[in-house]
Amino acid sequence: FIRETRGSTLVEFSLIAPLLFLITFGVAELGFFYFQYQALDAATRMGARVAATRGPAITGMPACGVAVTTSPGNYCSATGAGTQWSATCTGTTLTTSGGAVATGCDSAILGRILQEMQKVYPSLAQGNVVVTFSGSNLGFVGKPQPVPLVTVQVAGVTASLPVLSAFGIGPFPMPPFSTSLPGEDLAGT
Repeated sequence: FIRETRGSTLVEFSLIAPLLFLITFGVAELGFFYFQYQALDAATRMGARVAATRGPAITGMPACGVAVTTSPGNYCSATGAGTQWSATCTGTTLTTSGGAVATGCDSAILGRILQEMQKVYPSLAQGNVVVTFSGSNLGFVGKPQPVPLVTVQVAGVTASLPVLSAFGIGPFPMPPFSTSLPGEDLAGT
């Protein structure tokens, strides 16, 4: 019985198979996670680009982002408005700081930002996206819109991995992403 070799291949395979499957599916799952990571990063960059060019997502902002008494034509940086202000839309909730003047969040533009981001990462929801306009020291007093620094942040997104999900493991939280760009004319369509 000891010298019998029939079936030895089956025994060897049964010892090696779990490790082989673990490595194979581990590489596939890691690749899928990395794909989702890159897609979410690309969606964040897309959202920042749309927010910087398609019109202000925050309504009622004066030329320098804060109320100034300087005559039209002066640089915002010369008014003392500077970079201390910010206005943030989380969903459709507006919060301001540093003396920022704003009246609300433009849900149509926020919806457009989310729509463009969902082309890259379809499972994004409005609650995952935060758009912040902050002082950049750019622009002129009397200009209809400020020239802010636009920051789009994505947080609270989870990645689902198919093989691990089949075993009841997951979902896995993705790290937060943030991209900032200077606002352009904010009058695009």
